[in-house]
Amino acid sequence: MTELSHANPNLGFVITVTEPGPGWTGRNGRINRAMIEQEVPDWRERVFFISGPAVMVNAMLAVLREMGIPEDHLRSEFFPGY
Repeated sequence: MTELSHANPNLGFVITVTEPGPGWTGRNGRINRAMIEQEVPDWRERVFFISGPAVMVNAMLAVLREMGIPEDHLRSEFFPGY
């Protein structure tokens, strides 16, 4: 992911895990409005790309819609099976 960020300075990553294992020192917890507002200060102008299992994608779309993100700023795809 670091290589992608260096290749495209407009692309950012925040890694979070819901159930951190021993030694994990990064962010943890499900992505929610507060995390988005903290990590993406200009979230009102951003386009969001969501990919993953249907339950996760639908939950993220619900959060973003509640935040007032316009539909044309939402991109999603389902990636089941993991």
